[in-house]
Amino acid sequence: MDIATKDSGGSAALPYFLGWISLPLFALAVWYGGVWVIAGPILFYTIPVVLDAVSERDAESGARSREEFGPEIDRFRVVLLLWPFVQLAMLVFALYVTCVLRRHSLLEIVALYFFAGQITSTIGIVYAHELMHGRSRLQIFLADVLMAMALYAHFRTEHLFVHHRYVGTPRDTVTARFGESLYGFYARVLPGSLVSAWRIEAARLQQRGFPVWHYANPFWRYAGLEIAFLALAATVGGWLGVVLWIYQALVALLILEAVNYIEHYGLMRREIEPGRYEPLALHHSWNSSHKFTSYLLINLTRHPDHHYRPDYPYQLLSSYRTASAPQMPYSYPVMLACAFAPPVWRKMMHPRIRKWRERYGYASGG
Repeated sequence: MDIATKDSGGSAALPYFLGWISLPLFALAVWYGGVWVIAGPILFYTIPVVLDAVSERDAESGARSREEFGPEIDRFRVVLLLWPFVQLAMLVFALYVTCVLRRHSLLEIVALYFFAGQITSTIGIVYAHELMHGRSRLQIFLADVLMAMALYAHFRTEHLFVHHRYVGTPRDTVTARFGESLYGFYARVLPGSLVSAWRIEAARLQQRGFPVWHYANPFWRYAGLEIAFLALAATVGGWLGVVLWIYQALVALLILEAVNYIEHYGLMRREIEPGRYEPLALHHSWNSSHKFTSYLLINLTRHPDHHYRPDYPYQLLSSYRTASAPQMPYSYPVMLACAFAPPVWRKMMHPRIRKWRERYGYASGG
């Protein structure tokens, strides 16, 4: 049994705090610099990868229910609700040490804020993704806060109202096409997702009889939060603080979109008639059954089930094996590294996509 499904006085939620190992690693990098600015990000990703390599993969878990966890289910939210405050403190601390105390060289600063971007994406944006699927105003607000720290707050609109509805179709900006490199994907998705999010919010406002500039447009909140964080960076660290905040945000959003790239690459839904596509199924997303990376990413790796049941909280998502969903051959960090080398990526993924097409009777062409 997956140790994260056992109910033992709240310890079931503990594995999902794995990502918090980033905090002591980042603190060491901020305060001491030197080798820690390199060792920190390497350890952050390699620890779960090594643990995955020496442990069994998740078995196909089947549907889960709230009763499986009993009253302990609320403890899983603690991982999410505390993080926005921790992440903000982490960034402010880094800016103070870097810009006020000036403890680091230029190369150390570049490496340190790359590490910051890794954390605000791998942990912050992943937690924001979970929170934005929540039902309470607090969860949605905290999701916006985390996304605004990455200066990418419009992601909530794009993700909820475009991606989940149109995934696996040409209308979805963040479904990577077969043969599309990660760099080509970046060139398309970074401007495309912003335009798409704006259009969908304009359409939603129009349906309610409101103009696009109405205060109900969430872009006002998105912009307000992002400006507030840049103002905070300027207050703490001056112009250098603003530059460093933007730099870590750029790293974060590039990692975010690289994750989107690997999660849906080449898995398109069949067009039944012009503009109408087959229903979404488990085999339209890549699944990863690597256990410790799943803990790190609070089960984002169980992506087919997330799209199939988007209202399910992360601890209830199921893992599926090859018979139900296509499988990533390696854990997320390794897949991301491969995606940055297009020839390696194509050699690894295209034979798998062709087998997937044969299994489900899709056309063999690109």
